[in-house]
Amino acid sequence: MRLKHPNEALPCHYRKCDEVFFDEAKLEEHKKFHLIDKPYPCPNCGKGFKTPYAIKVHSNQCTGHTPYLCTECGKAFSYSSSLHQHVLRHKEKSFACDMCPSKFHAKIALKQHMLTHTKERKFHCEICGSRFTMKHALMKHNMTHTDERPYPCELCDWRFRTSYHLSRHVRTHTGEKPFKCTHCDRAFAQTGDLIKHSKTHFGDNPYKCEQCDAAFRLMTDLRNHYKEHFQAGEKDKLDQSKAFRFTVVSTLNRRAEQEKNLDGQPVNQAPDEGSEVEIVQTILADLSEFPMETENKS
Repeated sequence: MRLKHPNEALPCHYRKCDEVFFDEAKLEEHKKFHLIDKPYPCPNCGKGFKTPYAIKVHSNQCTGHTPYLCTECGKAFSYSSSLHQHVLRHKEKSFACDMCPSKFHAKIALKQHMLTHTKERKFHCEICGSRFTMKHALMKHNMTHTDERPYPCELCDWRFRTSYHLSRHVRTHTGEKPFKCTHCDRAFAQTGDLIKHSKTHFGDNPYKCEQCDAAFRLMTDLRNHYKEHFQAGEKDKLDQSKAFRFTVVSTLNRRAEQEKNLDGQPVNQAPDEGSEVEIVQTILADLSEFPMETENKS
C-alpha cells in the first residue's frame, strides 16, 4: 500500500460518492461498502462489478485487449457486441420494400416496416390511449408511464429505457469513436456530433441528393425527398446508385466524395485535430428505415 502524506486529502473515486479521508486505511475500509453489491473487483484498476462477466467486458477495455476479430476485413474489437454490429456492414440487405426504397437484413424487419405503409395501429396504450403500429414502440411508450429502465450498464450504475441509449452510453466508457469524418481525421462517439462537425465542411445543408441538386439540413428531409423520386418512377435509378441507403455516415461519406476538387483533395478541409484517434470500428447508424409516419397519440 502506497503511503500518503498525513495531511493529503484522499477522495473516494466511486461515482456519486463525495467522501474524503486523510487516512488511507480508512479509505480502503470505506471502499468495501461500495463492493457490497459489486463483489467482483477488476484486478487491474480495482473497480467493482456485479458479475464476473462484467469484469471480463471491462477488462478488455482496461487492458486494451481486442480478442474479437472480423474475418471479413481483419478489424479487431474489445466487445463481441461491437463485432456483431460491424459484421452487419458486410452483409447485403436482401429484403426490399415494394413501396419505398428501404431494404432490410431480416424478413421480420421488412414485415414490421410494412406496417408504416398500411398505417395500421393495432397496439394501444391502456393508460393514455396512444396507438402504435409496432409492439416495440408501445413497449417503449409504456416506460414513460412507469419510468422503467430495463437496460443496465454493466460498467456503472446507470440504467436506460432502450438498448439504443445504452449502447450510446457504453461508448463513454470504452472511448470508442466509430463515426469518422471522411473529409478529415476527426472521429466522434455519437452521430449527432458528426452531423454538427460536417457543417464545417458542407455548410448548413450537408445532406445532398444524388439525383438532383437539392440539399437539406436534416436527414429526414433528404429521406422524404428521395421518396418523391421513388414515387415518380425512378426506382431503378435509385437502386443502381444505392441512394436509398439512408444512414448518417454513408450519406455524409458520399457527400464528401462529391465535394473533392480537381486535385482529388477534399475542399474546406478542417485542421487535423483527430489524427491521434484510433478508429477500431465503424458502426453505421441504425437510421435506414424510411420514415413514413411518426408515432403519436390518436
